Amino acid sequence: MKILSSSHAKHCLGYHIIFCPKYRNQVLQGAIEIELKRILGETCQTYGWTLHAIEIMSDHVHVFVQADHTTAPVEIAKTMKSISAVHIF
Repeated sequence: MKILSSSHAKHCLGYHIIFCPKYRNQVLQGAIEIELKRILGETCQTYGWTLHAIEIMSDHVHVFVQADHTTAPVEIAKTMKSISAVHIF
């Protein structure tokens, strides 16, 4: 991870975010897994976050993201989940 800076701050914040589908159903396999990786990568690129690692299991997702200090971790998770759900369905 690299140190980011703004006009008044230097920061190096990384977030390990884990989320799963409803009822932890094992649906994240095959083509859905590949599409989800693409969607999450594009979402991070759009919002200016750095995606360091992503691991998709059949029933949950691990994402390690570096973001600006003004972005709340809950906003990152909410944005990733909502955009990926809309695209997958």
